[in-house]
Amino acid sequence: MRILFILHEYFPAPSAITNCIEPLISKFKEEGIQISILTRKNQRYLPNKETLNAIKIYRIADYYRIINDQLERNTNTIVKLFYKIVRKLFLLNKKNRPNNEKGLLNKSKAVNLGKKIIKKEKCDCIISVSYPFITHQIANMLIKNTNIKWIAYQCDPHTLNYTFNNEIDRRMKEEINCLKKSDIIFLSEENYRENIKIQLSELKSKYYVLPFPIIKDPKLNNKINSNKIFKFVYTGTLYANLREPFHMLDFFSKTDLNYILDMYFFAEENINLKLKLYKKNMGDKLNLFKNATKNECQKALEEADFILNIGNNVPNQLPSKIYEAIQYGKPIVNFYCIKNDTSKMTLDKYPLAISIKLPNERNQNKFVKFCKENKNKKIAYEDIIKIYPSAEIVAAEFYKKVKYIYENKKNSL
Repeated sequence: MRILFILHEYFPAPSAITNCIEPLISKFKEEGIQISILTRKNQRYLPNKETLNAIKIYRIADYYRIINDQLERNTNTIVKLFYKIVRKLFLLNKKNRPNNEKGLLNKSKAVNLGKKIIKKEKCDCIISVSYPFITHQIANMLIKNTNIKWIAYQCDPHTLNYTFNNEIDRRMKEEINCLKKSDIIFLSEENYRENIKIQLSELKSKYYVLPFPIIKDPKLNNKINSNKIFKFVYTGTLYANLREPFHMLDFFSKTDLNYILDMYFFAEENINLKLKLYKKNMGDKLNLFKNATKNECQKALEEADFILNIGNNVPNQLPSKIYEAIQYGKPIVNFYCIKNDTSKMTLDKYPLAISIKLPNERNQNKFVKFCKENKNKKIAYEDIIKIYPSAEIVAAEFYKKVKYIYENKKNSL
């Protein structure tokens, strides 16, 4: 088996997709499977092609992200002005404008490069991973008139993705017509539960529910923090229509607890601007670390007294970050705003968690009590994986199923 992964993000991009896929790729490598990856190039210094840890990575330039990256990296006023002008000229072409639904992986270029990779690397299996759905559309085009096995892995929904526009019927038709040609569709329990309520149930025979392969032993030292300040850390991506931090910050602004709140994040510009106002009002209690690296996020989580989670505003998307928080075994505070919050349902099994919806006095008192009782407490990793499956267990299950699908198709030819 020679596999081509199609991904919108991959190392060194610190994304949820990268975190979910790394354990799966590691398992395939462990089994001696040849891996190639087709993804975006979103930083100028990254090569178009390279081999890392025996994995061949092919990148297609995403000029919009490259320009933005240069804007963020440079402090020189003249250089920044130059890149602002370049970005403005680049966006004059409507085709270059970012699309929240389609992502930023160029379909035609990806298909052309994918054909070359398949021929050169002799790939006989494709694993496409979404978000965005375009990765599956690329895979669908690449398998035409071939015997290539196609595995679709939906980390995020497409039809029922409420951060998009209201064209649900159009997206549903698009999803069914595309994914019915796949051999199997891996998806989360939350996504599966909502999909089978609507016409997407046509794909039910292809669905295979799989937890996110995130939980790994962080191998932390059990340090006791004798400081009277309570340190809270949030890491992750923020979205205006899916996961915004302001109800959480409003809650913290009213608490009597002596705290520091560090946020390591990626966010849209409108959220960044609003966060600056909160920083101005909250002062030294709030520290903002925009566009933080994966290593910076991990170090911050290791040093936290409490890990913060912000639940999604939709009932079928679980933030994969929740499993990253769980693996540290530290107390977790989850802020949510909808009835069927997926993070709350996941954390109901976790012994050191509290979920907060409304910023009222009762919840403030519960929050303070929880923090005072649980600072420096920790759940052993061995106990965590008795409750939630480890990344190794999930990756082994994924590999076993892919191998079964691959060998069955191969034997039927």
